[in-house]
Amino acid sequence: MAENMDHPNLSDEINKAKASQNEDTGVFIDKLPVGTIVKIETKRSIYIFEVQDATGRVHIKGTGNYFNEITPARIIGSNFGGTMLKSRWVGIGMRMEVLPDGPLKGVITSAIRRITVIREGRNVVST
Repeated sequence: MAENMDHPNLSDEINKAKASQNEDTGVFIDKLPVGTIVKIETKRSIYIFEVQDATGRVHIKGTGNYFNEITPARIIGSNFGGTMLKSRWVGIGMRMEVLPDGPLKGVITSAIRRITVIREGRNVVST
């Protein structure tokens, strides 16, 4: 019999969304090889970043209001629109949290619609 893994302090909606997050719906940034290029399509923008190391450091460029030039940054993780963060994870339906180097403040994107991981210039995974 399967054990119920729902958290009693979270809403049914969050528990359901949390349970649906797996390798088919997102990626752990710290598990990607250095040099991997990731394309994130959100509700409002497209972001492309290259992994710099296993701590979430990236070079990111976006099409919306943020990162109009290649910007060194760190992918903190993603959330469902609240304060609960899944560290170094970028998942469909979640909002990516990015902390750019320098004086800019952190950015939380709109909901992620599609993630494409590219390695050595060829499409490896598309979710």
